[in-house]
Amino acid sequence: MRYRLRRDLNDAEITKAIKEAGFSVIDLTSVGKGIPDKLVIKPLPQVTDWGQVFFACWVEIKSKRGKLQGDQYVFKAIFEPRGEWIEARDPHETVTALMERYTEQIKQESMR
Repeated sequence: MRYRLRRDLNDAEITKAIKEAGFSVIDLTSVGKGIPDKLVIKPLPQVTDWGQVFFACWVEIKSKRGKLQGDQYVFKAIFEPRGEWIEARDPHETVTALMERYTEQIKQESMR
């Protein structure tokens, strides 16, 4: 079954909050095929011999009653255990989750 590609009503509000928190947002909403709506990135303070290190997290935006569909479950299963996938329904909760993951990534990189 093919689902119509569309933005959730809270997309603009969540995207704005993410950007205001200092993250960059790559909009992938029109891609479909289970790819999350956004790829959120932010440079980490560490710089390695290979250059700048980045935090990256996939964000699937859903309305309050929205449900994951088909291949979205596959993406979640792969990236959520790694802390690289969030289901976003509320701007504040989304930014809080991203900041927690970002801070954790800083800690992990500093231990290398």
